[in-house]
Amino acid sequence: MSNSLALRRRTFLNFGLLGAAVSAALPVKAFAQAPANVSFIAPTADNPIRINFNENALGMSPSAQAAARDAVAKGNRYAKAEITQLRTKLCDMYNVPKNFLLLTDGSSEGIRALLGAYSRLPKVQLVIPELTYGDGQHFAELYSVPIVKVPMLANWKVDVAGLKKAVDDFDGFSIV
Repeated sequence: MSNSLALRRRTFLNFGLLGAAVSAALPVKAFAQAPANVSFIAPTADNPIRINFNENALGMSPSAQAAARDAVAKGNRYAKAEITQLRTKLCDMYNVPKNFLLLTDGSSEGIRALLGAYSRLPKVQLVIPELTYGDGQHFAELYSVPIVKVPMLANWKVDVAGLKKAVDDFDGFSIV
């Protein structure tokens, strides 16, 4: 090994150790504390609420902020026990078997899993309103699942009767 390569590795290691020592010396609270006077920022034309990204026009509630701060301490661990507890509570609340509920990090993961599983069936379709969240169509296209788009009614209302008709007119499984 050349001396310059050994020197570069040693320098990298030294800087890595220095970074670890500095971060270990900083108090954990410095990373977890929220500013004391965070106030609600009203949306404007230049800074609108983007509901298509699930932004909340009201801001995070104080109890949700407290829960998020409390969760930081466990942020280095997977929440396996908590997920199991949440599933149990939800299933008990809605009186459904525990294997009927899939908890995901967001809707995309569940939609992908659903379309991936159903795409293996001989006859399956996705029935969606003309204007809707796009992940259903995206994953249906990836899995070659036929898509039926039902036009919107006046005032951009979803045509629920049209969705039902698309399901009734199909001789197979429908995902709506």
